[in-house]
Amino acid sequence: MRAIHLAIVAGSMLITPAVFADELVIDEGVGPEFHTYVEREKVRTYEGDIVVGAEVPVDYELAPVPDAIITKYPKLRTYRYVRVGPRIAIVSPSSRKVVRFID
Repeated sequence: MRAIHLAIVAGSMLITPAVFADELVIDEGVGPEFHTYVEREKVRTYEGDIVVGAEVPVDYELAPVPDAIITKYPKLRTYRYVRVGPRIAIVSPSSRKVVRFID
């Protein structure tokens, strides 16, 4: 019985890294450019407490990352964003989960 328990624990450890595979590393330069864009374009701001890993409520509209940002930071192409207070949340569109904040 103990051997089965250890096998289950060991097997679950092999699966764990997949959870962290969606970690997104963003260049420092994207923050100021993104904030300038959302201010200039008067992007709607939502209020609320959202954290990394949380699902964005369905009444929050997810916007595509602007082409001007994608040109310089192409790894953001597949993501969406939403402005929450003074922060920009980068969101996985398939899960609606916040993967990163840009401050």
